[in-house]
Amino acid sequence: ELDPEIIKKASHYPPGKKHPATKTFQALRIFINQELEELQTLLNDALTTLKPTGRLGIISFHSLEDRLVKQSFQKSTGASRTPPRELAFSQEQLQEIMRPTGKIIKPFPIKPKKQEILNNKRARSAKLRVLEKI
Repeated sequence: ELDPEIIKKASHYPPGKKHPATKTFQALRIFINQELEELQTLLNDALTTLKPTGRLGIISFHSLEDRLVKQSFQKSTGASRTPPRELAFSQEQLQEIMRPTGKIIKPFPIKPKKQEILNNKRARSAKLRVLEKI
């Protein structure tokens, strides 16, 4: 059994609200459960499953998840797509590659209100992002 106090003693972080072992155990959980890989699989497959005007809402609870969701949603809008320079494309092919498949509903994530956090402390780090399929 892992003892959080061992991590606390070895940690170079100053004392704060969270126990220093929190991030260590979070990292272990993310790695063992392959959470980021599972999220990436979901993001890759989700838009193909949705019908046009269908919406995909994802709640993330830490920055690694949120970054994956944000980048995937931006890619769906065509904002971050660039075709490989070494390949020649016709105008039609280029338009198809650059064609957006989704639109972001709000430019910033929706965060919980103070009352929700008071009712549920775990909601404090939640961020909701919503994408609509075009």
